[in-house]
Amino acid sequence: MSTITPEPDKVIRFDWAMKRILRDKANFDILEGFLAALLEDDAIKILNILESETNAQDENDKFNRVDLLVQDSQDRKIYIEIQTSRETDYLESLLYATSKIIVEHQSL
Repeated sequence: MSTITPEPDKVIRFDWAMKRILRDKANFDILEGFLAALLEDDAIKILNILESETNAQDENDKFNRVDLLVQDSQDRKIYIEIQTSRETDYLESLLYATSKIIVEHQSL
């Protein structure tokens, strides 16, 4: 019995789908449904898809592919980062990204 291996160019990567297909507000219900199932909260609302790669000086500076800001049923704002690379300094990266999001979205 042989194993079927998909051709690399025939596979749709999740981060690609998030950025290209699901960033259209007309398709947010698909993404919100996925996140609602994942987070077990039917009231998930996408507030914003944040630009994450455009600010990188070098391709190696950014490992994350998609950053989302969502709100749950308790009105908490949640930062979600979807990445495809292993990150060894995860805690430091999480602290940096979260701090940046908080500062950028402060209401003055």
